[in-house]
Amino acid sequence: MRWFDDGFDPIGEFVSQWNQKVRRLRWSCIGLGILMVLAGILCLLFPSGLFLALQWIAAFGFVLYGIYHIVAYFCMPYYFRDPLLLILGILCLLSGVMLCGMPLYVTVTTLTFLLGMFLLLAGAEKLSRARHLRYFQLMNTMPITVSGVVNIVMACLFLLLPSASAVALNTLLAVYLIASGIAQIVEAISMRKLHR
Repeated sequence: MRWFDDGFDPIGEFVSQWNQKVRRLRWSCIGLGILMVLAGILCLLFPSGLFLALQWIAAFGFVLYGIYHIVAYFCMPYYFRDPLLLILGILCLLSGVMLCGMPLYVTVTTLTFLLGMFLLLAGAEKLSRARHLRYFQLMNTMPITVSGVVNIVMACLFLLLPSASAVALNTLLAVYLIASGIAQIVEAISMRKLHR
């Protein structure tokens, strides 16, 4: 258990950790955003073989994204840790492992539900992170907030209209990947070193 320390400055700790990692984080976010946009364009161009390829790509992506969120949770300063990040990481990891062994006809409906749950949790986590950063007045949180809202809207589409989402999965997924990729690039470009 951590005891209360009057001299501890959580904002100062966040700023120093952020400034050490901002350049590497900016380039990795730009790369991830470009990959998301390219994947969205490929989903629009080649919808016929999408489901089989999507099953393995989604499984691999869910595992990587789950590992990323778990590592990010434990690397964050104590006062900025959000339990949604850990839950999202575990859910993504389990979803990726589960998708590896599913038959194709089950994958379509399961993937629709998993994407809906994943987008809902990811949107809630982004809105929570934006609220924390806005409270401490550390940076412009508009790109994070917009990305969180887009995630929640897409989650509602996947969860409330599962049969229509399964039919239009490639189009919805392509739109989401392109919109989230652009939001990721904008968020990465707006990353700067913080000054107190």
